[in-house]
Amino acid sequence: MSEPIGPVFLHSCAAYRRYLQKGAAGELSLPPYEETMDGEIIVRYGEVYCRIPGCEHQRIPLSNTRSLRTHLRSHGGTVARYPPGRISQGAQDMAIAWFQALFPEMEPRDENGGQRNEDEN
Repeated sequence: MSEPIGPVFLHSCAAYRRYLQKGAAGELSLPPYEETMDGEIIVRYGEVYCRIPGCEHQRIPLSNTRSLRTHLRSHGGTVARYPPGRISQGAQDMAIAWFQALFPEMEPRDENGGQRNEDEN
């Protein structure tokens, strides 16, 4: 199987690459799906692993997010729709933040220990 194809904006995201690698190795622990107020499953841009417990696609990636969305319907889920058109910068930022939150050890460290530099005003 070829490597899953994610949105271009995720290609440079180290956390997304780790998501793909850890998933393929069976080392990925994902949170349950979030849902909208209407009970629709929220799927993040770039996701290719199913988060339904016991599903073989927790370790075997689908080819792309669209395939994952279709797959979730086979589980009987209703999947929230994406807005039409280009992916907004806000949606891109939210997707990147979601993948980064999966791997908190990858967060950039503040060299000042959270303290403001005296030169900053």
